[in-house]
Amino acid sequence: LACKSIMVQPVGQPFPSSLELVTEIRTRQVAGSAWPTHGTSGREHAHLAVFKVARSGSTWLTRELRAFSGVHVEFEPFTDSRARACDGQYYTQAAVRALGRRLRCVTQAAKDKGCYWAKHQCNASLLLPRATPPNQTVLLSGFVVNPKYMPGCDWSRVAASTPTAKFVFLRRSNLVKMAFSETMRVDRRVARSGGGNGDATGGATGGARVAYGGGDAPSRRWLSAERLIGTAKQLLEEQSRYPSGLSLLDAMLLLYEDLQLHRLLVLQSVLAFAGVGHVPSVQLELQEQEHAGAAPLSTHWAKAPEDICSSMPASHCAQLSASLAASPCLARQFASTRAQPFEFPNRHGRVAFELSADCKPLPPLTPFRHTRSLLELFGAPPGDGLQRALADSSIDNDDSRQRAGDARRQRASEARPVARPAAPTRFVILTRQRSASTTFVGLLNLHPAGASRWELFSGSYTASHMRRYLGV
Repeated sequence: LACKSIMVQPVGQPFPSSLELVTEIRTRQVAGSAWPTHGTSGREHAHLAVFKVARSGSTWLTRELRAFSGVHVEFEPFTDSRARACDGQYYTQAAVRALGRRLRCVTQAAKDKGCYWAKHQCNASLLLPRATPPNQTVLLSGFVVNPKYMPGCDWSRVAASTPTAKFVFLRRSNLVKMAFSETMRVDRRVARSGGGNGDATGGATGGARVAYGGGDAPSRRWLSAERLIGTAKQLLEEQSRYPSGLSLLDAMLLLYEDLQLHRLLVLQSVLAFAGVGHVPSVQLELQEQEHAGAAPLSTHWAKAPEDICSSMPASHCAQLSASLAASPCLARQFASTRAQPFEFPNRHGRVAFELSADCKPLPPLTPFRHTRSLLELFGAPPGDGLQRALADSSIDNDDSRQRAGDARRQRASEARPVARPAAPTRFVILTRQRSASTTFVGLLNLHPAGASRWELFSGSYTASHMRRYLGV
């Protein structure tokens, strides 16, 4: 059976050698099970994909999720800018496999090993699962990744292949503090490499230059207002790009600031959204952390202070505040002295990618309202306007978009003509546990015009979410 599953190779993929076949069979024997079947009712655990950007708290979130027994989430798989770029078909197959099980040798920690993913000549069949620890049941598998490192991935096919998969967008809404953290990281890296002090962008940029950091004068670095604004604009643009092929309105929004303010509530919401919030071991871990008053797990990078002005002289703070006057949203975020979620800059509910727009604080999470959607982040009203506004902001580059478009047109030309309705028909299926709902949704998605999700409104979703989804 193992050999049969290996022999089925996608078109255009190189065939594995006999040594690779033997290695995979032995690996499966060690793991104790054959390769999992995706999108079938035989699956016993949930699937989660978290799409992140740099400096958004992804390391922290991953460590918090891994604190729960049975949660197997990979951090930054396939993230190697120096590795050979594979085509979209490879990343599509790799994403499906990574959702099914935590994989071996897909992070940079394994780049010196022979099993490293970048050494497979873009052969996704050689991506093997890690061995599950003895006496441990897998409750949730998936990954946390910046999707720009998986160019051309057909995320719509990934979602259709794993109907139970849930998607979360991890973002940081205070652009000023995010930019401050990013400049701290860059300057520390420059200092370690022997670079000089001062603005890492090089040269004189003019405008207000403010010092941050402490210690002796030689270790003190300087930050210009122009650099801070430029970094914030770059981070806004990066956080406003989303993988094509996914329904943004069906995904969950997770904000770094919410994780700061309501850590346990956010973890409970994410696990409930993924479909494992009701599991006794998950509830027990949450209760134990609450009773013990457990502190957030530490991360490997220094964070910007919540009160940025506390790290600089009052005169420098005033100079920087004056330089941000033309950007009301940044000025508002700079003045914030505590963790607080904000909208992205927008103009009266219309998506705007320029910093001259304004923004306002978002209401805090509560036990009765503990999830967010991307509509809140962009200050957009209910409807499909957000999906259309962000459609041209895909994370894929022009070449990968062209390849993905060619592949979709090729599949469409080979498929039978389908009479599509003028507008999509939306419906909700009410199910009970153990009613073969996963199989039913998988069969619906076999039709080329179908795109159904599984347990979309389970857990924390309210009637208002359902009405908004149905357009009523």
